[in-house]
Amino acid sequence: MRYTPAGMPKKYTPSSAASDVEGALKLLEGRWKLVILFHLFGGKVLRYSDLERLIPNITQKMLGQQLRQMEADVHRSEKSISSGAAKG
Repeated sequence: MRYTPAGMPKKYTPSSAASDVEGALKLLEGRWKLVILFHLFGGKVLRYSDLERLIPNITQKMLGQQLRQMEADVHRSEKSISSGAAKG
């Protein structure tokens, strides 16, 4: 995904819009990510054990993997944003 400096609207083309949608869907890949996000967007801070209780069908291993992937995605997005701002 590409980001433009603040104040400069991004010019969308069908190709760039499709690319952004693909990027967003890639971030949400996986059976459990949307379920995890649903619980996290409740506005409450949740511990790992809280998520285990709220999502009874997920294994500890899978919950850990999904959370690590989501954290890595955040770090990649932050790097992308900061490198895009530095170039602008």
